[in-house]
Amino acid sequence: MRKWLDQIANKKKNETTQEPPVQRWQKEQSFLQAWGTKELFPTTHWEMREVSRDCFVSYLGNKYSVPFRYAGHQVKIKVTLEKQLEIFDEVECIAQHPILSGETRTHVRFEHYEGMQEAKEKERKQQNPIGLATQDSIVSTPYVEARSLAAYAAFEGGDFE
Repeated sequence: MRKWLDQIANKKKNETTQEPPVQRWQKEQSFLQAWGTKELFPTTHWEMREVSRDCFVSYLGNKYSVPFRYAGHQVKIKVTLEKQLEIFDEVECIAQHPILSGETRTHVRFEHYEGMQEAKEKERKQQNPIGLATQDSIVSTPYVEARSLAAYAAFEGGDFE
């Protein structure tokens, strides 16, 4: 069989490529990749995380930023074949970070915080559209009774007026 392949079949012109398989093989060999160095299909493991008030999720002892509007929400995370951490809301990928080595490290994307001040201001205005003083905006000062020095003198037994 091997003799027939080498001497006859692989030397005959192929009707599709219009060249013999042995010539085609020599051209295509340089484009082939090593076998078994990459996973054949994604093996994804999803995990749920709650986004902290400061807009981070934790994974393997490290923290990764998430857009501020997701603070307090549940998100799904997964690690890609390229060693990236992808963070998803219900449907779309909302953040992507390189996996950090070690522990207690933080990876921040500053664009996740863009517009946060404006959003907080807008929310505050919606809750109080006419700008009335609210409990948060009133600074309470303690009441201090005003007395004459005679009251203190009476306690000491002295005479002040």
